[in-house]
Amino acid sequence: MLAVAGSLAAWIENDRWFGSADPRPRFSMVVLPFSNLGPDLGQGQFVDAITSDLTVALARIGHSFVVSRNTVFTYRNKSLDTKQIGRELGVRYALEGGVRRSGNKVRVDAQLIDAETDALVWDQQFDGDVGDLFSLEDDITSRVAIALGIELIDREAARPTKQPDVFDYILRGAAVMNAPKTRRTYAEAVSLFNRALTLDPQSVEAQSRLAIHLAGRVGADITRHDRDRYCARRGGGRASGSLVTR
Repeated sequence: MLAVAGSLAAWIENDRWFGSADPRPRFSMVVLPFSNLGPDLGQGQFVDAITSDLTVALARIGHSFVVSRNTVFTYRNKSLDTKQIGRELGVRYALEGGVRRSGNKVRVDAQLIDAETDALVWDQQFDGDVGDLFSLEDDITSRVAIALGIELIDREAARPTKQPDVFDYILRGAAVMNAPKTRRTYAEAVSLFNRALTLDPQSVEAQSRLAIHLAGRVGADITRHDRDRYCARRGGGRASGSLVTR
């Protein structure tokens, strides 16, 4: 999980990158206390652990703003709608869900809600076997964080922006690479990272992501540009964004 979270991390450290009409950071969220959906009241500790672990895991996503666990648990058993919670905490998203158990099986339902519109934007179920509860917590937390990180990138990359900045292009490039990797997606991602570097040639994130995707394009043998190979070895720099027909 740390490796995946690390790959999403370290994009920006300045609020100017969140250049949007919405003053809330793009990856701002709250993990609301998950519900115990089963009859076993003793499962409450495990359910709370899922909530806490998810809060920590999502906070590792680059540029995320995640409300602290202490604040989160003050919302337990409160009948507030998501839009009100979003306004009070200044977040764009709320993650909520529940845990149920049947024999040795555990199912975690997770839902991501747009805190501005109260619309459901993502939901998924995660199943696991009860054996080592700590391992189960880690496994489910990791799977939720990975899936949610990809969903946030795709959703925020699609958000309209009048004047795209470096972060917008980096985000769009990352979203493109969430799709199946083909000649076209590699070329599109490289083009977007090049645009980011046009705005800020010193952007370490744009350089590193460009290098990663150039290396992938070279490794998949779908480019014959010597400059691509050179830039991949050097860790970035401007590269060809054209499609190459073999």
